[in-house]
Amino acid sequence: MKVGDLVKLSSEYRSKPMITDKIQPQQEDWRGIVLRQAPLIGGLMDGEEEDEWVIHWLHHPVGEECFEYGYYLEVVSASR
Repeated sequence: MKVGDLVKLSSEYRSKPMITDKIQPQQEDWRGIVLRQAPLIGGLMDGEEEDEWVIHWLHHPVGEECFEYGYYLEVVSASR
């Protein structure tokens, strides 16, 4: 994974759809752009160290960034 890649949530890490969630698209439809890699902010429960990725999910407002662990993201389209 690298800056500029289009990503989605891996199917094994998506939460179950909520019937009441009408505002945001269901997680299987989420697509985002990798903005940069960031140093680890919070540790994983089992003590593993993995950098986080800063993602802009396309259904979020412009400028909103989310920190995500790379192990539950899949690259949909790689940047050049």
